[in-house]
Amino acid sequence: MKSVKAFLLVVFCLRLGFLKGQSQFFSVDSLMLSAIERGMIQGGAVAAVRADSILYVQVYGHRRAAQDTLPVTHTTLFDLASLTKPIATGMAVMNLMQEGQLSLADTIAGTDIAHLLTHTTGIPAYLSPMGLNGRPQLTDSIYTLIRHATERQERYSCLNYIALQDIIEHLTSEDLDTYTHKHIFEPLGMTHTCFLPIEKGYTDIATTFYQGDTLLLDGIVQDPLAQLMGGISGNAGLFSTIDDMAWFAQFLLREKDSPMMRLAFSTPEELPTQRSLLWDYKSEGVSCAGTLTSPSAHCHTGYTGTSIVIDTEQDIAIVILTCRRQPRARGMQQLRSDIADSIIKHLNF
Repeated sequence: MKSVKAFLLVVFCLRLGFLKGQSQFFSVDSLMLSAIERGMIQGGAVAAVRADSILYVQVYGHRRAAQDTLPVTHTTLFDLASLTKPIATGMAVMNLMQEGQLSLADTIAGTDIAHLLTHTTGIPAYLSPMGLNGRPQLTDSIYTLIRHATERQERYSCLNYIALQDIIEHLTSEDLDTYTHKHIFEPLGMTHTCFLPIEKGYTDIATTFYQGDTLLLDGIVQDPLAQLMGGISGNAGLFSTIDDMAWFAQFLLREKDSPMMRLAFSTPEELPTQRSLLWDYKSEGVSCAGTLTSPSAHCHTGYTGTSIVIDTEQDIAIVILTCRRQPRARGMQQLRSDIADSIIKHLNF
């Protein structure tokens, strides 16, 4: 019954012109609209690109509430959550390495840049912001954890990327927002990608967090540590649009053979990890990369329902941005997987 309703909803939207000229990806439209109907997400956007072409960019639903009259648009900013790590912090590190200002072997607090990038410092995944008096106390606590880590092992941790942000800002004398805007996003034409979008005058912003039907965060990063950091944080806080993210995904494919991208997609042999420096590899079971991408496909997800898949072997990248209605509800990873598979099936048809 739900699939029939989703089908009728797609047809209705097509007739009204909401899915302009993109009906060849009907199955993706159906999956996104079904997720909206089930209450998993309030709205969202999907892009599929090749190195030399934008195959598909589509927006769905509303940016705040079901009764909202403001739909998601191509200029709607989404909280990227943990996609901030590779897209802002990681790319900033790669740029500084390319300029000779930083190397993987550079150390801080008894660990090196390579361990921080690959989450192999062995420190905890997170710290509660309760009792922490601002950024200085947070960064001091992170460096203490790094110094006292008993084993360098893989454990995904937001704290590693806050430490990397601290390193970047000390090297450049610029905050992460300013540095990434000047050296990454502006050169790529990603004109809407930024931290602190409200302070920059943006109003077309998707809600980033729901608690029941009352508490909403609009234009404020969902992540508590990023909030403690003032909204500019190495682990979260970046906002972007689907069009900007499509450009970024295309850049990754186009530059896959450049020294910087080869490094970003590589895994240092001596480290206890199956990750590349900036990205996760496709995992077994239900993966955000689906089942039909190449075994070497890379990906990354964000708590707010965002994800990016980069398959250089098949020359395809897929971006999903959402206003995630139920952050702890199951089903988001399956949705990501199903969308990736639907796009690959269409391209191979």
